[in-house]
Amino acid sequence: MSEVGDYTVTLPRRIIEEARRRNIDIEELILDAVLMILSDDPEAVIEARLEAAERYLNEARDYVNNSGAVQASEKMYKVVEECIKALAQAYNIEEYVKASEEGRWWVSLIGKAARRLAGILNEPRG
Repeated sequence: MSEVGDYTVTLPRRIIEEARRRNIDIEELILDAVLMILSDDPEAVIEARLEAAERYLNEARDYVNNSGAVQASEKMYKVVEECIKALAQAYNIEEYVKASEEGRWWVSLIGKAARRLAGILNEPRG
C-alpha cells in the first residue's frame, strides 16, 4: 500500500505525445478518472478537488515568484476549474451529472457550470 501524498505515474512516451497533440491534460484526466471511481463518497471527492486547487494555487505562487507568468496563469486556471468542479458536485447541478455520465469534464461543461453556479450563488458575471 502506498503512502498518502504526491504520487508519480510513469506513462509510455507515445501516450504522452499523443495526449499533448490532442491537447489533453493527463494529470487532470487521471484526477478526474480516479475521482469518478470514488464518486460514492461525494465529500471525499469535493475535499480532494479543493486540495488539488490549493496545490495548484501554491504552484502558481511559485511561478509568480520566479517570473513565470504564463505558467502561473495556467495553474490559476486549474485552481478555478477544480473549484467549479467541487461546487458543481456540491450543488449537484446538471453539468456535474453530465460529466459523471460521460466520465470526464469538457471545457464547455466547465463554462456552463460556472454560469449556472454564478446564478445559484447570485454572483455577478464577469
